[in-house]
Amino acid sequence: MLIKLDPGFRAESAERLAQAVRIETVSFDEMVGEIPSETDARWRGFLKLREHFESAYPLIHKHLRREVVNLFGLLFTLEGTDPTLKPIILMAHTDTVPVAEETVSQWAHPPFSGFIDGERVWGRGAIDCKDSLTAQLEAMELLLKGGFAPARSVVLAYGFDEEISGHEGAHHLADTLYTRYGHYGAELVLDEGGSRTSSLGVPMAVVGVQEKGYADIKITISAPGGHSSIPPPHTAIGILAEIVSAIESTPYSPALDDSNPLLEMLRCSARWDPNFDPWMKSALRHLDLFRDELVRVMFENPEAKYMITTAQAVDVVLGGTKVNALPESAHIKINHRIAVHQTISDIESHLLHLLLPIADRHALSVISRRFGHAPEQVRPAQSAWAVEIETLEGIEPAPRSPAGEGSSVAWDRLAGTVRHVFGEEVVVTPILMPANTDTKFYWGVTPNVLRFVVGAAFTPINGDHAEQIHTVNESIYIDDHVASIAFYHEFIRNLADA
Repeated sequence: MLIKLDPGFRAESAERLAQAVRIETVSFDEMVGEIPSETDARWRGFLKLREHFESAYPLIHKHLRREVVNLFGLLFTLEGTDPTLKPIILMAHTDTVPVAEETVSQWAHPPFSGFIDGERVWGRGAIDCKDSLTAQLEAMELLLKGGFAPARSVVLAYGFDEEISGHEGAHHLADTLYTRYGHYGAELVLDEGGSRTSSLGVPMAVVGVQEKGYADIKITISAPGGHSSIPPPHTAIGILAEIVSAIESTPYSPALDDSNPLLEMLRCSARWDPNFDPWMKSALRHLDLFRDELVRVMFENPEAKYMITTAQAVDVVLGGTKVNALPESAHIKINHRIAVHQTISDIESHLLHLLLPIADRHALSVISRRFGHAPEQVRPAQSAWAVEIETLEGIEPAPRSPAGEGSSVAWDRLAGTVRHVFGEEVVVTPILMPANTDTKFYWGVTPNVLRFVVGAAFTPINGDHAEQIHTVNESIYIDDHVASIAFYHEFIRNLADA
């Protein structure tokens, strides 16, 4: 392994990360659709973080061009000496998810304390994603200390609202870079996702090369009000409960197409892990005969299930205002992570198919507001009772980036850097990302959209230290943070000096 831990640098870089964690840069759901504002207290932490960067990384601010995009987005550009080479873009985001007030007492250390215990840095954002954010800056600062003058331009692009879908941050950054470099004008984009893991029987680095799609769908029941002393057989909430039951009892059908990156990850595991399940190894060799059975087995595995099927979760329910008044409106919101073999339209059709029999039983009119289409009355009005299904937000499954030896310069240099830094025994393999990142705005910037972080990340098979993301006691091992710095340092050199 390349990494040699200098105690002084280890402590200093941990403190700089801790300082970033101490600055609260939280994205709240109610901020969706709002225009960022320096006068709004919820946004002020992003200004403080920018000031921290200025003092912590002076060489970056001296030698790179810094641009502020849409108030809080940050672009740092180190121009290369060879303008014929496409730039590389490293991404991260400066925002974190909130900390639920009722969980604060469960934290070993206050969630924004940036507490350092000698082994870990504690606090919200320590993993997601101020580790990779500051590791990139640390790596660039070290390179500049050595007089780094790359042939290829290096761009650092930092959004500020990834946790609420990135429309004000990464979207504007991606548009800026698309305008500047043109369609497929960058060599690669590297963002969070994927991880190192040993949970598959061999040391592996799983790199996200594709993401599932996304759809938030709202279902609303509208009904006449009245006094609850004379209720109808079913209230709006009661009918909504029936709909929820139908949704949860009807999961989406799984499939394992040849294009799913999971298949390649399984084949890598089968090749290199001596303890890999013999039946599954045989099934992978003879997929034409055993595909259906393999899908069934994987669907029963909680970690693999959602790599081959659409995930659905009823996450919001709201209805009623007073205990003795019939609810005039009630709604749910369902979050979907769409499998690569399905589309937003498939999800909308599936839900509409479940709704129509319920609407028939209760004489409800049905209105459908499909994504990108005008409202459609699917079932004519029978009474004042109605159900409306509306797609609030959606994105199709991402295109798959080239992966495998010789598929692209981006993949070869990433895989080579991983093995150089962490050991030749590490198997580098593509994976499907079940969650979404800011890369969804970068599809036109480059065909090489890769997702990998060193310290810890959310993956379907979990990085070894990934269990604390978005929950109590988020923290990162300092040694993992230093490993992140080493990786970015070598990756930038390996690509930008090309």
